[in-house]
Amino acid sequence: GRRGWLDRGQVPGGRCQLLKMGSPAVLEAQIRELQEKSVASAAALRTLVSQGEALQARVQGKRTLRPYITEMRSEGEALERKLAESSTVVQMVVENVRRLDLAQANTRKALDRAESIVGLKATVDGVASAIVEEDWEKAAQSMQRYLHVSPEASSTQTEEAALESLRKSLVWLRSIVAEKCQKAIDARDEAGVVRFCRLMTQLGCAADGAARFADFMGTKVRQGAEEEVERLRQRIDMG
Repeated sequence: GRRGWLDRGQVPGGRCQLLKMGSPAVLEAQIRELQEKSVASAAALRTLVSQGEALQARVQGKRTLRPYITEMRSEGEALERKLAESSTVVQMVVENVRRLDLAQANTRKALDRAESIVGLKATVDGVASAIVEEDWEKAAQSMQRYLHVSPEASSTQTEEAALESLRKSLVWLRSIVAEKCQKAIDARDEAGVVRFCRLMTQLGCAADGAARFADFMGTKVRQGAEEEVERLRQRIDMG
């Protein structure tokens, strides 16, 4: 009966079930494959766990640093505000410095103008006195400072009149000095020639003075050579 066919290995559908399960070699292969997949899955799981722990540590670290980051941002904003305030203060200081520079420049200009007016009066008086005394060196020295001065737009009539007087005096001095230089040349007065040629240079007539001195020295050398030749001739004739 039933036991008989169990002893013979016969179970309902048994042959078909054994065929589906396969041979022991196939089962072992399937078992090994399952084991390998299990090992791989375990390794992947461990990797995921490790990554999760690292991620959790990073998140925890960020949570720990968050207060410091917030504080640093706050300090950075405070520094930015201070820099803006400092920039404003610097701009105000620069503007004040510019105003002070302008005020100082105007003050310096006013002082120079006052000094110029005082010097102008002293020059007029000095030139007039030197002309009366015929002190041509003093007159030339007094004239040099205002030799090329022209009146400013804001000059007073008194200043313009003084400058005009000086210009006329300059023309007159140049004429007198040139005349006296020529007289010294005609008189073969070398010291006088040197004196008045120098005065011509101080009065703005350097080229004319140099030309006169060069002509004088050339004439002197030529005349000296002629006189020496004449003396030699006389010696020869007497010999």
